[in-house]
Amino acid sequence: MLEPKDEGLVALCALLLEMAHIDGDFSEPEAILLIDLLSHELAQSIVRGEALLHRAQGRLRLAPDLETLAAGVKRHFDPDERAAILGLLWQVAWADGRLDKFEAYMMRRLGVLLGVPEERVREEQRFAIERMEAERGEP
Repeated sequence: MLEPKDEGLVALCALLLEMAHIDGDFSEPEAILLIDLLSHELAQSIVRGEALLHRAQGRLRLAPDLETLAAGVKRHFDPDERAAILGLLWQVAWADGRLDKFEAYMMRRLGVLLGVPEERVREEQRFAIERMEAERGEP
């Protein structure tokens, strides 16, 4: 179902999975968000999303380090796309309504590894928080 050109998406999905698990608590809001992102935004179908998820899980078993995963994303996406990817990762980090120290560290590190300026990283975080609050009906 996936093609070799989908390697960038596999690396991205692996990063999303890593973010969801980094705090040791894979919460229901994180799971729901991941399913939505994989099925609709990234893979455009549930079947492709499932294939992407399986390949990403395999990638995490083979190359679980952040540097390798980020290099895969950086190779396949341009600078604006990488900044938008940080926005997706911020959404996952904030999905449970809080940001713990492991998630914060991972986001700072990914900003550097993906070559996204710090100001843009903070901007993507702000957008992610605003989206989350709007979805929850918070001011």
